[in-house]
Amino acid sequence: MKVSIPSFLLSAFVLFLLWLNIYAYFTFFEISHIEEFPNKKTIGFLILYLIGPITLFFLAKHFKIFILKKNRIKIIYPLKLKIISYNYSDVLKVNWEIYSGSRSADYLCLNVFLKDGKEYFLSDLEYENFSVIEKEILKNIKKKPSLVKRNKLKVGQAKSNLFYCVLGLVMSGVFFIPRLNNIKNDFNGKFSYLSIIPFLIFIRIVIHTFNYISIIRKSKNNDA
Repeated sequence: MKVSIPSFLLSAFVLFLLWLNIYAYFTFFEISHIEEFPNKKTIGFLILYLIGPITLFFLAKHFKIFILKKNRIKIIYPLKLKIISYNYSDVLKVNWEIYSGSRSADYLCLNVFLKDGKEYFLSDLEYENFSVIEKEILKNIKKKPSLVKRNKLKVGQAKSNLFYCVLGLVMSGVFFIPRLNNIKNDFNGKFSYLSIIPFLIFIRIVIHTFNYISIIRKSKNNDA
């Protein structure tokens, strides 16, 4: 049995948003007792306070867990208390595509098309073990797709995302690491243990950087 694992970067980002929400909640009520409402500061913290409900709504709608058993695929929406189950024979075909924002990194998506007309997708943005889940699905479906398109997309993704990884490393070095102590002091220790999140993100970006470099090198060796 294989179970999808939420990606570290996405989980860290969601956790950081919820952290901001909790901090804004306590700070808003603290300053509302000593300052007149509304003003710029209280309105700003009120906006931050709304991040939590919006994040939870987005998670409830889109967050899903794939459980792959020998003959079945289970898709669980934990926050919607919904479970959908399919046989591998229900899969018509799979296809890959790159999800790309105009100013963001590229993410490889696997689209799974089913006989009931529904389509589910999973990406390496969402899941830490995306390649494991992808491999398990491909192993069990009847119609085996060509991997040529997938391999080309992965090389293109690596070349594109390498720039963002280097940019992320530079930004982390310039902004985050020198300010870890300031972050801790600014939050008065209330949730200061979460100030380690930028450092963990920095480590994860380093790992992604080496992975992308490895994919590009293998592609060049194959073309040689």
